[in-house]
This record gives sequence, C-alpha cells and structure tokens, in this order.
Amino acid sequence: MNSPEIPKIRSMSERKYELVPVDRINILNPRSRDKRQFDESVRSIDDVGLYKPICVNCRNFKKTGMYDLVCGQGRLEAYISLSKEEILAEIIDEDDTNAYIFSLVENIARVRPSSIEFARTLVQMYDSGVTIPDLVRITGRSDGNIKEYIRLMKNGEERLIRGVEENIYPISFATQVASSDETSAQQLLMDAYEDGMINSSNLRDVRDIIDGRMQEGRTKPPRNLEELKTDIKNITEQKEGFCEQAQRRESRLIQLLIVIKKLMADPKFRECLKENGFMSRLELTGTYVY
Repeated sequence: MNSPEIPKIRSMSERKYELVPVDRINILNPRSRDKRQFDESVRSIDDVGLYKPICVNCRNFKKTGMYDLVCGQGRLEAYISLSKEEILAEIIDEDDTNAYIFSLVENIARVRPSSIEFARTLVQMYDSGVTIPDLVRITGRSDGNIKEYIRLMKNGEERLIRGVEENIYPISFATQVASSDETSAQQLLMDAYEDGMINSSNLRDVRDIIDGRMQEGRTKPPRNLEELKTDIKNITEQKEGFCEQAQRRESRLIQLLIVIKKLMADPKFRECLKENGFMSRLELTGTYVY
C-alpha cells in the first residue's frame, strides 16, 4: 500500500475561509461527546464566539450539495444547539483518503500526548498508511516512542496506557510489562522501585494496574470487518449444529415414548412387569407431544 500524502502546513494566504450553512455540512463519522465538555463548549462559543474555524472538504459539493466535515464536530454541534445558521469554516479540496488523514493530523495536534486518544489516533493513522517517519515528523516524538504506543494499542493494552496517561509511569515501563508474565512483571516492579522510577506514592497504583491486567487480561483489540464476519459465520454454524442435534434427540425421545405407550397398552406386557416388580412407572417432567 502506498503511503498517503500527508497534509502540509499551509500559510494563511493559502487558506480559504467561508461562512458555510450548518445544514449543508455532513458529519461522516460522528463521535459521541462528553456532555459536560460539550456544555462548556456551547457556553464558551455563546460568550466569546468561535475561537477556531472548523474544516470542511468541498470535493463532493457539486455532486451532493453538501460539505463533508473534516474536523470540528463539537464546534459545529455547539453552533447548531445555539440555533446559528452559518459557521466559519476552512475549505479544503481533497480526496476521501487525504481528507481522512487531514482530520487525524488535526486531531492528534489537539489531544494530550500520552493519552488514550493520542494512542488511538496514532494507530488509525498508521493503519491508514502513514509511515513511522511521517508520524515522527507530525508528532515530534521519537521513532521508538511511536512504535511503543502503536504496539501497546494494537495488543489491547489500554490499561497500561492509562497508567502513562495518568503519569504513574513512563511508556517504556508499560512496554516492558506488556511483554512480561506475572513473575517477571513483579520483578520489573521491584526493579523500578529500586531505580526510583516508582516510589511509595504511586507504588500501590502501579501494583493495582499490573495485578488487574494479570487477573482480567488485556483489553481485547478491536476486530476488523473480516474477523467479525468469520465470528458470525462460526457462531451461526455452531447454532445450526446445536439445533440439528437437539431435533435428532427430540425425535428419538418421542419415538421411545410412543413405543412405551404402545407396550403399556398390552395386558401381557403389564402382567410381565407386575411379575418382575416393575409396575412403578417413572414420570417425565415437561410437556411432550407424541
């Protein structure tokens, strides 16, 4: 896969801004927002106005009559909630792939380094074809640091990344723990304490994270579409097999009950049972139609 073109920093004279009707903007990939944070955004915009324009892509406008939102969903939704009809937007003209990369670049510039959102965006960019050297250039992080975040996120180690996010330990320690079993992880903990990386104020937090990871396992990595299709196919086949097996057993049981019913209607058979002390008949629970 060819590496996509990374959006370049444009000078102010190269940027194009327009007032765009809010009902002409299509949110392609809507994300849920924290209500408290959203309410604060609405209050801020209502008090002081829009501090930064949103960004929209005009590539499909002639065909659909709609702009595609690149970044600024929270600001756009705040404008809509305030019943404003237009919003200031930077207009770009990019194909869908480059527009998506552009939105990720904008997002990673806004999120706090070391956060879960930072790690998720790194993985999204990497999976979209952005190379490690490009990620280094965009984020200002080292090659090793970028790879550590991507490796942890792809392996479902969100619990360990949370510890980095909360400044409990550095990313290098999280990476070491991720590749350790329970015994070696405890040794890492003792070594980190002796080296001063961990102290009495955060020792309990680190131990809780490590113990929780060992007991509950890592966060299961998100599955792609093909894996989900395979899972659904396997589950469907298992269910069909179970139903067929249940039907066969039900059929055999009904046949057995029919035979027993016919035998019990035979006086000679009942007399034989009586002579051998088998007249107490077992009662079946449930309802059977035969």
